[in-house]
Amino acid sequence: MSKIALIAFMMSSLAFSKSYIVRLKKSVGVQTTSLKSFLKSNKVKNMPLSFGNFYVIDVKDSAQLKRLKSLKKSDHFISMEENVKVSIYPTFDARDGRGGGTRKPKPKKPVFTGPLFSEQWALVNDGDNAKSRKVEKGVPGTDLNALKAWKMIKGDEKIVVAVVDTGIDQNHKDLISNMWVNEAEKNGKDGVDDDGNGLIDDIHGYDFINNDSDPFDDHSHGSHCAGVIGALHNDDGIKGLMDKVQLMGVKTFSKWGSGSMAGILKSIDYAINNGAHIISNSWGGSSAASPAFKAAVAKAEKKGIIFVKAAGNSNEDNDKVNNDSNLPHSNVIIVGAHNGAGDKAYFSSYGKKNVHVFAPGTAIISTVPGDKFEKMSGTSMATPYVAALAGLIKASEPNLTPEEVRERMIQTSIKTKSLKSYSQSAGRVDAFRALKNTTR
Repeated sequence: MSKIALIAFMMSSLAFSKSYIVRLKKSVGVQTTSLKSFLKSNKVKNMPLSFGNFYVIDVKDSAQLKRLKSLKKSDHFISMEENVKVSIYPTFDARDGRGGGTRKPKPKKPVFTGPLFSEQWALVNDGDNAKSRKVEKGVPGTDLNALKAWKMIKGDEKIVVAVVDTGIDQNHKDLISNMWVNEAEKNGKDGVDDDGNGLIDDIHGYDFINNDSDPFDDHSHGSHCAGVIGALHNDDGIKGLMDKVQLMGVKTFSKWGSGSMAGILKSIDYAINNGAHIISNSWGGSSAASPAFKAAVAKAEKKGIIFVKAAGNSNEDNDKVNNDSNLPHSNVIIVGAHNGAGDKAYFSSYGKKNVHVFAPGTAIISTVPGDKFEKMSGTSMATPYVAALAGLIKASEPNLTPEEVRERMIQTSIKTKSLKSYSQSAGRVDAFRALKNTTR
Protein backbone atom coordinates (compact mmCIF):
# COMPACT_ATOMS: atom_id res chain seq x y z
CA MET A 1 0.00 0.00 0.00
CA SER A 2 1.41 3.43 -0.97
CA LYS A 3 1.99 6.12 1.62
CA ILE A 4 -0.86 8.22 0.21
CA ALA A 5 -3.21 5.24 0.21
CA LEU A 6 -2.20 4.38 3.78
CA ILE A 7 -2.93 7.93 4.96
CA ALA A 8 -6.28 7.87 3.16
CA PHE A 9 -7.11 4.54 4.78
CA MET A 10 -6.16 5.85 8.24
CA MET A 11 -8.26 8.98 7.76
CA SER A 12 -11.19 6.88 6.59
CA SER A 13 -10.89 4.61 9.62
CA LEU A 14 -10.76 7.57 11.98
CA ALA A 15 -13.86 9.05 10.36
CA PHE A 16 -15.86 5.95 11.27
CA SER A 17 -14.17 5.20 14.56
CA LYS A 18 -17.19 6.08 16.66
CA SER A 19 -19.20 4.53 19.43
CA TYR A 20 -23.00 4.38 19.48
CA ILE A 21 -25.60 3.64 22.13
CA VAL A 22 -28.51 1.61 20.79
CA ARG A 23 -31.67 0.84 22.71
CA LEU A 24 -33.72 -2.17 21.64
CA LYS A 25 -36.87 -3.75 22.96
CA LYS A 26 -36.19 -6.67 25.23
CA SER A 27 -36.60 -9.86 23.27
CA VAL A 28 -35.18 -13.36 23.23
CA GLY A 29 -34.25 -12.72 19.61
CA VAL A 30 -32.11 -9.69 20.43
CA GLN A 31 -28.83 -10.88 21.94
CA THR A 32 -25.25 -9.69 21.90
CA THR A 33 -24.11 -12.65 19.81
CA SER A 34 -26.76 -12.10 17.15
CA LEU A 35 -25.94 -8.37 16.97
CA LYS A 36 -22.25 -9.17 16.52
CA SER A 37 -23.09 -11.50 13.69
CA PHE A 38 -25.44 -9.04 12.02
CA LEU A 39 -23.05 -6.10 12.29
CA LYS A 40 -19.99 -8.25 11.52
CA SER A 41 -18.24 -6.73 14.49
CA ASN A 42 -17.01 -7.97 17.86
CA LYS A 43 -17.32 -4.46 19.32
CA VAL A 44 -20.81 -4.98 20.74
CA LYS A 45 -21.34 -4.80 24.47
CA ASN A 46 -24.60 -5.25 26.30
CA MET A 47 -25.15 -2.54 28.90
CA PRO A 48 -27.64 -3.96 31.40
CA LEU A 49 -29.58 -1.03 32.83
CA SER A 50 -32.77 -1.00 34.84
CA PHE A 51 -34.43 1.49 32.48
CA GLY A 52 -33.92 -0.26 29.16
CA ASN A 53 -32.09 -2.77 26.98
CA PHE A 54 -28.99 -0.88 25.79
CA TYR A 55 -25.92 -1.81 23.74
CA VAL A 56 -22.67 0.06 23.18
CA ILE A 57 -21.49 -0.58 19.62
CA ASP A 58 -18.17 0.58 18.15
CA VAL A 59 -18.21 1.28 14.41
CA LYS A 60 -14.99 1.27 12.39
CA ASP A 61 -16.09 1.52 8.76
CA SER A 62 -18.92 2.62 6.49
CA ALA A 63 -20.23 -0.91 6.00
CA GLN A 64 -20.70 -1.40 9.74
CA LEU A 65 -22.31 2.02 10.06
CA LYS A 66 -24.74 1.17 7.25
CA ARG A 67 -25.68 -2.10 8.94
CA LEU A 68 -26.07 -0.33 12.27
CA LYS A 69 -28.41 2.27 10.79
CA SER A 70 -30.44 -0.47 9.16
CA LEU A 71 -31.42 -1.59 12.68
CA LYS A 72 -33.86 1.33 12.69
CA LYS A 73 -36.08 -0.75 10.42
CA SER A 74 -36.24 -3.54 12.98
CA ASP A 75 -39.30 -4.07 15.15
CA HIS A 76 -36.89 -4.25 18.09
CA PHE A 77 -35.50 -0.74 17.56
CA ILE A 78 -36.20 2.14 20.02
CA SER A 79 -33.35 4.66 19.70
CA MET A 80 -29.79 5.20 18.49
CA GLU A 81 -27.30 7.92 19.41
CA GLU A 82 -23.60 8.57 19.39
CA ASN A 83 -21.83 7.74 22.64
CA VAL A 84 -20.76 11.35 23.09
CA LYS A 85 -17.90 12.52 25.24
CA VAL A 86 -18.82 14.44 28.37
CA SER A 87 -16.67 16.14 30.97
CA ILE A 88 -16.84 17.81 34.33
CA TYR A 89 -17.53 21.48 33.79
CA PRO A 90 -14.26 23.44 33.67
CA THR A 91 -12.84 24.19 37.08
CA PHE A 92 -12.03 27.88 37.18
CA ASP A 93 -8.98 29.14 39.01
CA ALA A 94 -10.38 31.45 41.67
CA ARG A 95 -7.18 33.44 42.29
CA ASP A 96 -8.27 36.29 40.06
CA GLY A 97 -12.01 35.50 40.00
CA ARG A 98 -11.79 34.45 36.35
CA GLY A 99 -9.17 32.09 35.03
CA GLY A 100 -9.74 29.26 32.60
CA GLY A 101 -10.79 25.64 32.61
CA THR A 102 -8.31 22.86 33.19
CA ARG A 103 -8.77 19.17 32.48
CA LYS A 104 -5.45 18.05 33.90
CA PRO A 105 -5.18 18.07 37.69
CA LYS A 106 -2.39 20.38 38.79
CA PRO A 107 -1.27 21.16 42.32
CA LYS A 108 -2.40 24.59 43.42
CA LYS A 109 -0.98 26.90 46.02
CA PRO A 110 -1.70 27.85 48.65
CA VAL A 111 -3.02 24.62 50.10
CA PHE A 112 -5.36 25.58 52.91
CA THR A 113 -5.17 24.08 56.38
CA GLY A 114 -6.69 24.71 59.81
CA PRO A 115 -10.13 26.10 60.64
CA LEU A 116 -11.49 27.45 57.36
CA PHE A 117 -15.11 28.31 58.07
CA SER A 118 -14.30 32.02 57.87
CA GLU A 119 -13.35 31.45 54.21
CA GLN A 120 -16.76 29.97 53.37
CA TRP A 121 -18.60 33.07 52.20
CA ALA A 122 -21.31 30.88 50.66
CA LEU A 123 -22.40 29.90 54.18
CA VAL A 124 -21.74 33.17 56.02
CA ASN A 125 -20.77 36.20 53.92
CA ASP A 126 -19.17 39.06 55.85
CA GLY A 127 -18.13 40.83 52.65
CA ASP A 128 -14.48 39.82 52.88
CA ASN A 129 -14.35 36.03 53.12
CA ALA A 130 -11.97 35.39 50.23
CA LYS A 131 -9.09 37.33 51.74
CA SER A 132 -6.42 35.15 50.18
CA ARG A 133 -7.75 35.47 46.63
CA LYS A 134 -8.52 38.49 44.48
CA VAL A 135 -12.17 37.93 43.71
CA GLU A 136 -15.22 40.14 43.45
CA LYS A 137 -15.79 42.02 46.68
CA GLY A 138 -18.64 40.40 48.54
CA VAL A 139 -21.74 41.93 50.06
CA PRO A 140 -22.44 40.98 53.68
CA GLY A 141 -25.40 38.65 53.99
CA THR A 142 -25.25 37.46 50.38
CA ASP A 143 -25.07 33.82 51.36
CA LEU A 144 -27.13 30.69 52.00
CA ASN A 145 -28.17 31.89 55.47
CA ALA A 146 -26.65 28.70 56.83
CA LEU A 147 -26.44 29.59 60.51
CA LYS A 148 -30.18 30.18 60.80
CA ALA A 149 -30.89 27.08 58.72
CA TRP A 150 -28.71 24.93 60.98
CA LYS A 151 -30.77 25.97 64.00
CA MET A 152 -33.62 24.10 62.33
CA ILE A 153 -31.78 21.07 60.97
CA LYS A 154 -28.27 20.02 59.91
CA GLY A 155 -29.23 16.97 57.92
CA ASP A 156 -30.03 13.33 58.44
CA GLU A 157 -27.72 10.33 58.14
CA LYS A 158 -30.53 8.51 56.32
CA ILE A 159 -30.31 10.88 53.33
CA VAL A 160 -28.10 9.47 50.54
CA VAL A 161 -26.61 11.89 48.01
CA ALA A 162 -24.87 10.32 45.02
CA VAL A 163 -22.04 12.44 43.61
CA VAL A 164 -21.67 11.54 39.91
CA ASP A 165 -18.20 12.94 39.30
CA THR A 166 -14.48 12.11 39.45
CA GLY A 167 -14.91 10.09 42.64
CA ILE A 168 -14.48 10.96 46.32
CA ASP A 169 -11.49 10.67 48.63
CA GLN A 170 -13.40 8.58 51.15
CA ASN A 171 -10.54 8.83 53.67
CA HIS A 172 -10.51 12.64 53.81
CA LYS A 173 -10.82 13.68 57.45
CA ASP A 174 -13.78 15.94 56.69
CA LEU A 175 -15.63 13.31 54.60
CA ILE A 176 -14.89 9.88 56.06
CA SER A 177 -17.65 10.02 58.69
CA ASN A 178 -20.28 10.92 56.10
CA MET A 179 -19.45 8.37 53.40
CA TRP A 180 -22.21 6.04 52.23
CA VAL A 181 -21.61 2.47 53.33
CA ASN A 182 -23.00 -0.57 51.56
CA GLU A 183 -23.43 -2.69 54.68
CA ALA A 184 -23.98 -5.94 52.80
CA GLU A 185 -20.62 -5.60 51.05
CA LYS A 186 -18.81 -4.21 54.09
CA ASN A 187 -19.91 -7.13 56.24
CA GLY A 188 -19.69 -9.71 53.47
CA LYS A 189 -16.85 -11.69 51.95
CA ASP A 190 -14.05 -10.12 49.92
CA GLY A 191 -14.38 -10.82 46.21
CA VAL A 192 -18.05 -11.73 46.48
CA ASP A 193 -21.11 -9.83 45.24
CA ASP A 194 -22.81 -10.00 48.63
CA ASP A 195 -25.74 -7.69 47.80
CA GLY A 196 -26.41 -9.22 44.38
CA ASN A 197 -26.21 -5.93 42.45
CA GLY A 198 -23.76 -7.37 39.93
CA LEU A 199 -20.74 -5.53 41.39
CA ILE A 200 -18.19 -6.84 43.84
CA ASP A 201 -17.13 -5.10 47.09
CA ASP A 202 -18.72 -1.74 46.25
CA ILE A 203 -18.62 -0.49 49.83
CA HIS A 204 -18.58 3.30 49.24
CA GLY A 205 -19.71 3.40 45.61
CA TYR A 206 -18.23 2.32 42.27
CA ASP A 207 -15.63 3.37 39.71
CA PHE A 208 -17.08 3.17 36.19
CA ILE A 209 -13.85 4.45 34.62
CA ASN A 210 -11.60 1.66 35.86
CA ASN A 211 -14.46 -0.78 36.51
CA ASP A 212 -13.57 -1.49 40.11
CA SER A 213 -15.09 -1.00 43.55
CA ASP A 214 -12.87 1.90 44.64
CA PRO A 215 -14.33 5.24 43.51
CA PHE A 216 -11.24 7.16 44.68
CA ASP A 217 -10.88 10.67 43.32
CA ASP A 218 -7.68 11.05 41.27
CA HIS A 219 -8.67 14.50 40.03
CA SER A 220 -10.12 16.64 42.91
CA HIS A 221 -13.39 17.90 41.43
CA GLY A 222 -15.56 15.16 42.90
CA SER A 223 -14.14 15.47 46.41
CA HIS A 224 -14.62 19.23 46.22
CA CYS A 225 -18.30 18.77 45.34
CA ALA A 226 -18.70 16.17 48.10
CA GLY A 227 -17.29 18.57 50.70
CA VAL A 228 -19.68 21.30 49.64
CA ILE A 229 -22.53 18.89 50.35
CA GLY A 230 -21.42 17.10 53.47
CA ALA A 231 -18.06 17.99 55.03
CA LEU A 232 -18.25 17.17 58.72
CA HIS A 233 -18.99 20.02 61.13
CA ASN A 234 -16.02 20.17 63.47
CA ASP A 235 -13.43 22.70 64.62
CA ASP A 236 -11.06 22.07 61.73
CA GLY A 237 -11.30 22.28 57.94
CA ILE A 238 -14.58 23.33 56.34
CA LYS A 239 -18.27 22.68 56.88
CA GLY A 240 -20.67 21.22 54.35
CA LEU A 241 -24.17 22.61 54.10
CA MET A 242 -25.18 19.24 55.58
CA ASP A 243 -23.47 17.92 58.69
CA LYS A 244 -25.30 14.59 58.56
CA VAL A 245 -25.61 12.80 55.21
CA GLN A 246 -24.39 9.76 53.30
CA LEU A 247 -22.14 10.60 50.34
CA MET A 248 -22.16 7.93 47.63
CA GLY A 249 -19.09 8.07 45.42
CA VAL A 250 -19.86 7.32 41.76
CA LYS A 251 -16.71 7.77 39.69
CA THR A 252 -17.79 8.62 36.15
CA PHE A 253 -14.89 10.80 35.00
CA SER A 254 -11.18 10.11 34.66
CA LYS A 255 -8.28 11.95 36.24
CA TRP A 256 -8.44 14.21 33.19
CA GLY A 257 -12.10 15.01 33.86
CA SER A 258 -13.40 13.14 30.81
CA GLY A 259 -16.08 10.49 30.42
CA SER A 260 -18.81 9.23 28.11
CA MET A 261 -22.58 9.07 27.96
CA ALA A 262 -22.40 5.30 28.48
CA GLY A 263 -20.60 5.95 31.77
CA ILE A 264 -23.21 8.52 32.74
CA LEU A 265 -26.01 6.02 32.15
CA LYS A 266 -24.32 3.34 34.24
CA SER A 267 -23.57 5.82 37.03
CA ILE A 268 -27.13 7.11 37.25
CA ASP A 269 -28.45 3.56 37.20
CA TYR A 270 -26.11 2.63 40.04
CA ALA A 271 -27.31 5.57 42.14
CA ILE A 272 -30.96 4.72 41.47
CA ASN A 273 -30.56 1.04 42.31
CA ASN A 274 -28.54 1.58 45.47
CA GLY A 275 -30.77 3.93 47.40
CA ALA A 276 -29.81 7.47 46.44
CA HIS A 277 -32.38 10.13 47.33
CA ILE A 278 -30.54 12.88 45.46
CA ILE A 279 -28.13 12.71 42.51
CA SER A 280 -25.69 15.62 42.12
CA ASN A 281 -24.34 16.22 38.58
CA SER A 282 -21.62 18.84 38.04
CA TRP A 283 -20.86 17.88 34.44
CA GLY A 284 -22.04 18.47 30.90
CA GLY A 285 -21.65 17.89 27.18
CA SER A 286 -21.99 20.02 24.08
CA SER A 287 -25.26 18.68 22.73
CA ALA A 288 -28.91 18.38 23.63
CA ALA A 289 -30.08 15.77 26.11
CA SER A 290 -30.15 12.41 24.34
CA PRO A 291 -32.96 9.82 24.43
CA ALA A 292 -30.88 7.48 26.60
CA PHE A 293 -30.02 10.23 29.08
CA LYS A 294 -33.67 11.28 29.28
CA ALA A 295 -34.61 7.65 29.93
CA ALA A 296 -32.19 7.57 32.87
CA VAL A 297 -33.56 10.79 34.35
CA ALA A 298 -37.12 9.52 33.79
CA LYS A 299 -36.30 6.39 35.80
CA ALA A 300 -35.00 8.57 38.64
CA GLU A 301 -38.18 10.64 38.37
CA LYS A 302 -40.31 7.51 38.65
CA LYS A 303 -38.37 6.49 41.78
CA GLY A 304 -38.85 9.93 43.40
CA ILE A 305 -35.16 10.82 43.22
CA ILE A 306 -34.13 14.48 42.99
CA PHE A 307 -31.78 15.11 40.06
CA VAL A 308 -29.65 18.25 40.45
CA LYS A 309 -27.57 19.39 37.47
CA ALA A 310 -25.25 22.29 36.62
CA ALA A 311 -26.47 24.82 34.05
CA GLY A 312 -22.99 25.10 32.51
CA ASN A 313 -20.06 27.51 32.43
CA SER A 314 -20.37 28.86 28.89
CA ASN A 315 -22.29 32.05 29.76
CA GLU A 316 -25.05 31.02 27.38
CA ASP A 317 -28.80 31.36 27.46
CA ASN A 318 -29.95 27.75 27.84
CA ASP A 319 -33.35 28.76 26.51
CA LYS A 320 -31.73 29.38 23.14
CA VAL A 321 -29.05 26.66 22.86
CA ASN A 322 -29.04 22.88 22.85
CA ASN A 323 -27.88 21.89 26.30
CA ASP A 324 -28.02 18.54 28.05
CA SER A 325 -29.32 20.38 31.12
CA ASN A 326 -32.55 21.26 29.32
CA LEU A 327 -34.69 18.50 30.76
CA PRO A 328 -38.49 18.42 31.09
CA HIS A 329 -38.69 16.08 34.08
CA SER A 330 -40.37 17.10 37.34
CA ASN A 331 -37.47 15.85 39.51
CA VAL A 332 -34.80 18.00 37.83
CA ILE A 333 -33.28 21.15 39.38
CA ILE A 334 -30.91 23.10 37.09
CA VAL A 335 -28.47 25.42 38.85
CA GLY A 336 -26.66 28.62 37.88
CA ALA A 337 -23.90 30.31 39.88
CA HIS A 338 -23.71 33.72 41.55
CA ASN A 339 -20.78 35.49 43.18
CA GLY A 340 -20.32 37.01 46.62
CA ALA A 341 -21.93 40.25 45.53
CA GLY A 342 -25.07 38.43 44.44
CA ASP A 343 -24.47 38.93 40.72
CA LYS A 344 -24.46 36.22 38.08
CA ALA A 345 -20.99 34.69 37.92
CA TYR A 346 -19.49 35.85 34.61
CA PHE A 347 -19.17 32.25 33.36
CA SER A 348 -22.54 30.91 34.45
CA SER A 349 -25.09 29.84 31.88
CA TYR A 350 -28.65 30.92 32.55
CA GLY A 351 -32.22 30.64 31.29
CA LYS A 352 -35.52 32.11 32.42
CA LYS A 353 -37.18 28.85 31.38
CA ASN A 354 -34.52 26.13 31.62
CA VAL A 355 -32.58 27.19 34.75
CA HIS A 356 -34.45 26.94 38.03
CA VAL A 357 -32.26 28.54 40.73
CA PHE A 358 -28.94 30.23 41.43
CA ALA A 359 -26.50 29.39 44.26
CA PRO A 360 -22.96 30.44 45.32
CA GLY A 361 -20.32 29.34 42.80
CA THR A 362 -17.18 31.52 42.91
CA ALA A 363 -14.10 31.09 45.12
CA ILE A 364 -15.69 28.14 46.92
CA ILE A 365 -13.31 26.43 49.33
CA SER A 366 -13.82 22.71 49.86
CA THR A 367 -12.17 19.34 50.32
CA VAL A 368 -9.70 17.81 47.86
CA PRO A 369 -7.77 14.51 48.13
CA GLY A 370 -5.10 14.13 50.80
CA ASP A 371 -6.82 15.98 53.66
CA LYS A 372 -6.39 19.23 51.73
CA PHE A 373 -8.64 22.13 50.75
CA GLU A 374 -8.76 24.33 47.66
CA LYS A 375 -10.91 27.02 46.10
CA MET A 376 -12.74 26.42 42.85
CA SER A 377 -15.37 28.29 40.88
CA GLY A 378 -18.09 27.11 38.53
CA THR A 379 -21.68 26.00 38.33
CA SER A 380 -20.04 22.76 39.47
CA MET A 381 -19.81 24.29 42.94
CA ALA A 382 -23.29 25.83 42.95
CA THR A 383 -24.85 22.47 42.06
CA PRO A 384 -23.78 20.54 45.20
CA TYR A 385 -24.98 23.43 47.36
CA VAL A 386 -28.44 22.98 45.87
CA ALA A 387 -28.16 19.19 46.21
CA ALA A 388 -27.36 19.70 49.89
CA LEU A 389 -30.25 22.12 50.32
CA ALA A 390 -32.53 19.51 48.78
CA GLY A 391 -31.13 17.10 51.36
CA LEU A 392 -31.94 19.46 54.22
CA ILE A 393 -35.47 19.96 52.95
CA LYS A 394 -36.01 16.20 52.54
CA ALA A 395 -34.60 15.60 56.02
CA SER A 396 -37.04 18.13 57.42
CA GLU A 397 -40.06 17.12 55.32
CA PRO A 398 -39.47 13.63 53.92
CA ASN A 399 -42.87 13.38 52.26
CA LEU A 400 -42.26 16.22 49.81
CA THR A 401 -41.99 15.15 46.17
CA PRO A 402 -38.97 16.23 44.08
CA GLU A 403 -41.20 18.71 42.25
CA GLU A 404 -42.37 20.18 45.55
CA VAL A 405 -38.76 20.51 46.74
CA ARG A 406 -37.87 22.34 43.51
CA GLU A 407 -40.89 24.63 43.78
CA ARG A 408 -39.99 25.37 47.41
CA MET A 409 -36.52 26.53 46.36
CA ILE A 410 -37.87 28.63 43.50
CA GLN A 411 -40.58 30.35 45.54
CA THR A 412 -38.42 31.04 48.63
CA SER A 413 -35.40 32.36 46.71
CA ILE A 414 -34.41 35.93 47.47
CA LYS A 415 -35.53 37.92 44.44
CA THR A 416 -32.84 40.31 43.19
CA LYS A 417 -32.61 42.82 40.39
CA SER A 418 -29.26 41.47 39.20
CA LEU A 419 -30.55 37.88 38.84
CA LYS A 420 -34.12 38.66 37.81
CA SER A 421 -33.82 37.58 34.19
CA TYR A 422 -31.59 34.53 34.64
CA SER A 423 -33.78 31.78 36.10
CA GLN A 424 -37.27 30.77 37.13
CA SER A 425 -36.50 31.86 40.70
CA ALA A 426 -35.43 35.39 39.66
CA GLY A 427 -32.95 35.31 42.52
CA ARG A 428 -30.73 33.17 44.75
CA VAL A 429 -31.56 30.29 47.08
CA ASP A 430 -31.73 30.82 50.84
CA ALA A 431 -31.53 27.70 53.01
CA PHE A 432 -33.38 29.13 55.98
CA ARG A 433 -36.24 30.50 53.91
CA ALA A 434 -36.53 27.20 52.03
CA LEU A 435 -36.71 25.20 55.27
CA LYS A 436 -39.11 27.68 56.86
CA ASN A 437 -41.12 27.89 53.63
CA THR A 438 -41.25 31.65 53.80
CA THR A 439 -40.47 34.52 51.45
CA ARG A 440 -39.27 36.73 54.31
